[in-house]
Amino acid sequence: MSRVPVVAVLVLASGLAGCKRSAPISDSVTRQDAGVVELPSEMARRNRERTVVSPIELLARPKEYSGRSVRTDGYLRMRDEDQMLYISEEFARHGLASSSIAIHPGHCGSTEEDPEVLTKLRSFAERYVSITGKFVVGDPNVLTFQVGSLCDISAVSPIPTIDPEPPRTVQ
Repeated sequence: MSRVPVVAVLVLASGLAGCKRSAPISDSVTRQDAGVVELPSEMARRNRERTVVSPIELLARPKEYSGRSVRTDGYLRMRDEDQMLYISEEFARHGLASSSIAIHPGHCGSTEEDPEVLTKLRSFAERYVSITGKFVVGDPNVLTFQVGSLCDISAVSPIPTIDPEPPRTVQ
């Protein structure tokens, strides 16, 4: 009986032996071709080591991620008083701020917004995005009712729609 798992591992390993690892997306031209918009280079450099985490995890355990560079996905809303990343479009439509992360298009610890970052974020508003930035809990310079905020944003990219048509109801 114990031979079956060993044989399966050997078959899998031999099948993968000829596979080559794809090249990482490292230069800005390739990243732009992939739909990723790079933001100011000094912020991007600081955010090289990032953690991929769901927005639900950030909301559930904010102190664990505070001060860390994270990449997360969600529905981006960039209105005047509503600059947030929501868990879903439905949560955004109902304004459920407790299920959102504040978006600060500037440097952490500053109340000033970076116009370039703000413009790029607004270009992806009202859609699902993947966003990278520093997650901060309790920044006194950012007025927020959310658990935390993303600042020093280094990258944002749209998440493509898999099923463009809404489900049809059967009558």
